[in-house]
Amino acid sequence: ALAFKAVPDDVSGREVLEALCAELNAYERLGGLYDEVRSGLMDSPTGVSLTWKVAQWCEQQLDRPALAEARYQELMETCPEDDKALEALANLYRTSENHRALVDMLSRQAARAGELADKQGFLKELIDVANTVLEDRGLAAEAWAKLLALDPGDEEAADALLSAYRELGLYGKLVDVLELKASRATGEVAVSLLREVGELSETVLDDDRRAVRAWESAAELVPVDVDCLDRLEALYTKLEEWQTLRTLLERRLDGLSGIGALPVTERLA
Repeated sequence: ALAFKAVPDDVSGREVLEALCAELNAYERLGGLYDEVRSGLMDSPTGVSLTWKVAQWCEQQLDRPALAEARYQELMETCPEDDKALEALANLYRTSENHRALVDMLSRQAARAGELADKQGFLKELIDVANTVLEDRGLAAEAWAKLLALDPGDEEAADALLSAYRELGLYGKLVDVLELKASRATGEVAVSLLREVGELSETVLDDDRRAVRAWESAAELVPVDVDCLDRLEALYTKLEEWQTLRTLLERRLDGLSGIGALPVTERLA
């Protein structure tokens, strides 16, 4: 021990000490010695190596999770580019069932991961913890939004967000996702999504321009849909877009004849 304190960089000497420690189950004693020496060496590889040993012994042999957590956090701060400390903390929080801390680590891991599949894996675990353990729909929705941003074609994420945003009353974000889904949909599915966008934009978000865009898109898909045309006529009138209104009425008049055309003719006049 004295030789180690004098020359802590001596790897072979440390290996002898650690083998003796394992044989005598003296992790408390050697861990204390390493902890004493490493504190002044954190800017060096030796200090980092000693801190890893202390953290692992505290977690695995000494059942001191709080001290293990503190040492892993030091490593995370000292070596911010090394993801091993993040992974170690996440595993520690899983074992200790510290779920709030776990979701923080999973979020960090997702942000740092280089591969799409890894990012998705961390976020899906976060969602599972948020929904089933924490019962935090807002937290789960944030993770679903990150998944959708990674892959705008992820229908599972989009559908989960629609459900969450409806439940949470986040109508602006709900309309964003409805528009995204509508941009990829066809036929009646697209029309249904656009109808909801138009309805929410006008009645909840008080965004008439956005409602107009939605009803116009729906009308392009179903040109003879009376409800779409009625909603557009009302919005053009409200917004005083007279030329656009006239064009719409003329279009409606083209499809009518006889007595059915009279109301539209009167409005045109």
